[in-house]
Amino acid sequence: MKKFLLALCVLSVPCSSVAGWFGPDNYEDCILENSKGVDSDVAARLVHNACRKKFPTDEEIRMKKICDDMKTLSFEEAKKRYPDVGFFDCTQMITD
Repeated sequence: MKKFLLALCVLSVPCSSVAGWFGPDNYEDCILENSKGVDSDVAARLVHNACRKKFPTDEEIRMKKICDDMKTLSFEEAKKRYPDVGFFDCTQMITD
């Protein structure tokens, strides 16, 4: 019984060998996995957009945090806190 419980515990611990079983782990794998059979630019763009949304770049994550913070600030406060970020930088985030 102890051996059975030990085996059960060992097998229930996730390991890196099963990492890809439930979908891609990064942007590149997402593109490769979802581009199979894609034969048009429109479909390729949809795959790209879906994968980028699932796996954003570090810069996109940073901008999303800034834009979310800017929504809570007055125009003057936002301008002081984020002088290098323009209004249109965040409007693009809203439309995506």
